Amino acid sequence: MSSPVRAREWEQKLTIKCRFCGGPQCKRCSEHAALAKIDSPISGLHADWVTDRILGMMRPSSRLIKQYHIIDQFHRHRITAVFNLTIPGEHPFCGDGLGSSGFPYDPEIDFMAQKIQFYNFGWEDMTVPTLSLMMDIVKVMTSMLQDGMQKVGAVFIPSKVLNFCQVAVHCHAGYGRTGLAIACALIFMHGISPERAIHIVRRDRPGSIQTPSQAIFVREFCEYMSCARLTFALPFIHEPFTLSQAIEQQNRLIHGTHTGRRSFQISRILDFLCYQVERLAEESSIEVIEAFLHHPSQTHIQLRHGGSEDLRFVEGIDRREKDLKENLMGSELQSTFVSDELYAIKVGFNEGQHCWGSLHESWSSEKAIRVLPALLLDWLEHLSEPLLSVSMISPQVLIQMSGLPMSIALAIDRILKLLRILLRGRIHSSCFEDIYCRIGMAVFHLRQSESNVGYCTVVREASKLLQALSREWKLREPLPLNLDLIQRLNAEDPQRLSSLPSPRKPSESRNLYPLSTRTNLEDLPRRLSAVLSDGTSVSPVTVKSNSPCPPGCHLEPLPGLLPNKSNRSQQAVDP
Repeated sequence: MSSPVRAREWEQKLTIKCRFCGGPQCKRCSEHAALAKIDSPISGLHADWVTDRILGMMRPSSRLIKQYHIIDQFHRHRITAVFNLTIPGEHPFCGDGLGSSGFPYDPEIDFMAQKIQFYNFGWEDMTVPTLSLMMDIVKVMTSMLQDGMQKVGAVFIPSKVLNFCQVAVHCHAGYGRTGLAIACALIFMHGISPERAIHIVRRDRPGSIQTPSQAIFVREFCEYMSCARLTFALPFIHEPFTLSQAIEQQNRLIHGTHTGRRSFQISRILDFLCYQVERLAEESSIEVIEAFLHHPSQTHIQLRHGGSEDLRFVEGIDRREKDLKENLMGSELQSTFVSDELYAIKVGFNEGQHCWGSLHESWSSEKAIRVLPALLLDWLEHLSEPLLSVSMISPQVLIQMSGLPMSIALAIDRILKLLRILLRGRIHSSCFEDIYCRIGMAVFHLRQSESNVGYCTVVREASKLLQALSREWKLREPLPLNLDLIQRLNAEDPQRLSSLPSPRKPSESRNLYPLSTRTNLEDLPRRLSAVLSDGTSVSPVTVKSNSPCPPGCHLEPLPGLLPNKSNRSQQAVDP
């Protein structure tokens, strides 16, 4: 089926622009331009291979595709996807002109029906896209190029058994926007410098990346990628970020099959560090707990180096608080370790997620016990905003937790899971409360005040809150669909369910029974018996009628008794 998109009105008026290109004899996208390229890898197109995986080419047309059997050539070269970087209606009088799709070809007939995937990410000619649009392009392109490749460790290696895929990219002539997208894809996939990426593209397809603004954009995209790999905001170098900003940055790199429903909402570095600490705790839980307790907070390290803070407790605080203070302060030797050795490790982590595993594997078990808890605490404490606010230390904390963003709720849930594993079988040990206190300092960003008696009180209240959350709070899970019930009802009355909105968005459909397909009153017992026979519950119903209910009278769920809705804000409607 042809697309309804037509050439844009303002493009139709720019006949002079197409005449400048050459019109039907366009020097960029016509058959004349294609035949001028005598060494083109694809007959009938002006094209070049950039590296051996990406084909940069001029825009094809339906006539050229058929006349030169371009689809057969694509199949021979294992080209499985075409990326179109033009916008519908662009250059309407160049070459063979435009079809009803707004392009010189019909994507569905010429490509998709021939088992070649088609993607359209367009922007204006001779300009640059937004960074987010380019990120979308390179993610999809990378996913296509990684098909037919095998992952060994953190590196994708072409398989000798599988036929690995190639992709084709075109704009109008196949130089400016095409070269720009390919250069950014090379940076995304291989981590090379922008200068190197531009050199590769221009070497393999001369004339690519035509304007200075496009070359500048490649450098900006590289910086954008560097921010996405940033794990630790180092002092005096990087701007601090919040948890939500950290997750937004990491999501720039998530693509293809590496995604999951919640992989976009949880910090990967937090999950990685918690997982590695849990593995260590299986064999050396005491040593891991001691590493947590003896690691000083970032604020305390800065205060010691400045020498302007008295970290002793004031007189009058009981001995237990003094012991806690000593546990949480650490030592000068540990501060030196944090500022020297740990700094170099953080620099390594900032090179990207592919380096995390290799760094960890290079450590001895003793060093891992020392480093991983310290990295976890430092990462939590170096966020520009704490995971939880001190104002949440109240009896209503469970209610407040229900209103947290999912990213924070997932982070708290991950930390509580770590604490349960660390303290498995040690509920009555002396370290139980101390470890909750130390984690509480990191979660709430509790700072040491000058001889403040209330400091330890706040720390202990934070500890009690985390303990309460560990016992009573559970992360809310998405409501599962009753697929068996849906399938059974659909088999009984497909027309009724086909008219309903998607069951994944119940908030958009408060009326479950459309007017055109009301349920008969006498049919209710049969449906209830069918539903209740397997133990499935249904919502109570009420008859909305002021007179004896005739055949065809409809039934409505009681708004106040719908599943998973609060009854406090809703009331049932009297019949």
